[in-house]
Amino acid sequence: MIGRAVKIFLAALFFGSLSFSQVVLEANAENSRTANIKIDTSSEKKLISPYIYGINYDADISGLTFFSVKQGGDRFSSYNWENNFSNSGIQWFNTSDNALVSNFSLPEQKQPAMAIRNLYNIFTSTGVSFQVTTLPMCGYVAADGSGPILDTQIAPSTRWKELKVKKNQPLSLEPDVSDANVYVDEYINYIISQYGKSTSPSGIKGYALDNEPDLWSSTHPAMHPELSSPEELIEKSVELAQTIKALDKNALVFGGEFSGIDAFVSYNNHDNWSKIKGDFGWFIDYYLSEMKNASSLQKQRLLDVLDLHYYSAAGNGESTVCENDDYSNAEMNAIRIQSARTLWDGTYTEPGRVGESFLQYLPLLPTLQASVNKYYPGTKIGFSEYNFGGGGHISGGIAEADALGIFGREGVYFACLRPNAGDISYQKAAINLFTNYDGNGSDFGNTSIKAETSDMENSSVYASIDDGSEEVLKIILINKNQTSKLIANVEINSGYKYKSGVAYGFNSQSSKISKLQSVKNISQNSFKYEIPALTVVELILTGDNSVSGTVLPDSSDSAVESGTSFSEFISSNSVELSATEISSSSLTTGFSSSTQTEKTNIELTSAIQNPSLSKHSVPLAIKIIVVGFVFAFFAATIYLFVDGARK
Repeated sequence: MIGRAVKIFLAALFFGSLSFSQVVLEANAENSRTANIKIDTSSEKKLISPYIYGINYDADISGLTFFSVKQGGDRFSSYNWENNFSNSGIQWFNTSDNALVSNFSLPEQKQPAMAIRNLYNIFTSTGVSFQVTTLPMCGYVAADGSGPILDTQIAPSTRWKELKVKKNQPLSLEPDVSDANVYVDEYINYIISQYGKSTSPSGIKGYALDNEPDLWSSTHPAMHPELSSPEELIEKSVELAQTIKALDKNALVFGGEFSGIDAFVSYNNHDNWSKIKGDFGWFIDYYLSEMKNASSLQKQRLLDVLDLHYYSAAGNGESTVCENDDYSNAEMNAIRIQSARTLWDGTYTEPGRVGESFLQYLPLLPTLQASVNKYYPGTKIGFSEYNFGGGGHISGGIAEADALGIFGREGVYFACLRPNAGDISYQKAAINLFTNYDGNGSDFGNTSIKAETSDMENSSVYASIDDGSEEVLKIILINKNQTSKLIANVEINSGYKYKSGVAYGFNSQSSKISKLQSVKNISQNSFKYEIPALTVVELILTGDNSVSGTVLPDSSDSAVESGTSFSEFISSNSVELSATEISSSSLTTGFSSSTQTEKTNIELTSAIQNPSLSKHSVPLAIKIIVVGFVFAFFAATIYLFVDGARK
């Protein structure tokens, strides 16, 4: 009987271990995805503008490396440069005060144009010289800082000063604060006298033609109560653009400043649009055409950058990704992760009113470029305000990295993130991955090249080289899936042979950019690379046999070692995803409701598929044997009990 029990025990041990290992393999096979990544270093080359890596001037810039900055917002529509007062508009009861210069001492606040000093201080502290400020052209500016505007004080009244673009008299560096007017040309002249023209290191490089003129009547009802018409917009834009060029011919004019898709399409459904629409596809066509006609008459370009504001309206019908800051909302996190695809991907329809009502204008960037090519060739495209939300969450970091990759690949000239949350650590991490991934100032290349993925829903890829040289290839890879790791099968078509590379990235565990597992086994310019769920990584490949050869070193004191696997990097961090972030409604794959299950599956899969790289391979084998032993013990015990009872 005992001999038979031993045989049963050994058989159960074998089959139990085998069955458990098969279950593990099957479970983890479902916890990984494969994407075929194809890169061609000689195809689709396009220079990447460094000015897409920008931010608005009033954001938290600590620890951020950026290359451009925009000064704007509702208050700059009413900014009186002579006395530094501005009006809040409806954001704060139409209050006129000193908010734009409140950080300065009272004596300093009496100096003209102190709001520009805030922009100049960013230049002196960071060295970022590509700066754009906003000029008012609404018609009035704040006369005083005496608080809210009453219904009886709507412009024109003594609470406002009339704004005139041209003084038609000698311009003074000491403006007359006692007269009834404020002059924009005198303001520009003062800026130039203090900081130089646009060609000087500290000079303002560009001027935006006011802020969201399509919304003047709703954002500034006490200053411009009537709707702004298309004709008013063109007339004021042309006059101000002419004035800018007359004072600084090399300064860039940023025009449009439209608030969103409704303004792009119909100038927010203005009655006059239906009368002048004609054959124009949308309002942007009309705007470009009118600015080109005016430029032809003046024999000089009056619009350098078609500048738009883009706050993603992707959402679930109750809120948008920009409005929602509940990071436990898995549905909104998943929508945010995909939201940048609206910029370029014709196969994607974002949830929400834009996807439902404006599909004919999407994807946005190709439609914009077609309008520029037809109605005002040579005009650059900018997004001086944009946001996809989620500043303090990995979903926001992924959306930001995706947007920056798209901006570079699609030829956007200028872009400045305008955050809407206090914590923007993940958005800053995304920017830094392009501008300073190693802490030593190393950035993404300046020339975009062809890069494609077979799985656009769960991954994104962007690639670059520098100055036409293929000796260093940089690849941004994004795993958008919330639970499944990504196995990237990378194939590179290049005359240069890559042999190794280093990697930097961030993920759901931390917004800190760290040095990650290096790329070692490149054969015939092909290799596999494993990326955990919700991770953004940059690979820097060279022809050096040693990953520590010519590749830029990591400068982070706390970065993980270059030999550390992704699984080890994840498991070494104590911060975990909340269960709601990986609920079954998150994406199209079936998700675990347990973060710990996800974490364990990633570790086990790594060990099984790549035991030489994982510290979990031995524990996994022990677990399989132990489970098999327990199974066998119970089988043998049951046999002995049944056999004894039978006897």
